[in-house]
Amino acid sequence: MLEKDTIKEALREYISIKSRNNVDVQYVMIGNKSYSLNQILEEIENDTDFGKDFIKGVVILIIDFLTRGKKEITL
Repeated sequence: MLEKDTIKEALREYISIKSRNNVDVQYVMIGNKSYSLNQILEEIENDTDFGKDFIKGVVILIIDFLTRGKKEITL
């Protein structure tokens, strides 16, 4: 799945830009479970249901940005 590899690489790049202290901060809460950036990347790499849903959500968000004319996303 090409988008999976692209999103994994983008997330790795984002994590490398962030301070090491911030990558283990909990960013997303789903039900009773929270995920840090590193945990999200791990879920994607392990091809879990959460990882697949996260990728789908990112792709939908990108499509939404593009359809609303958002041309630039800064880090």
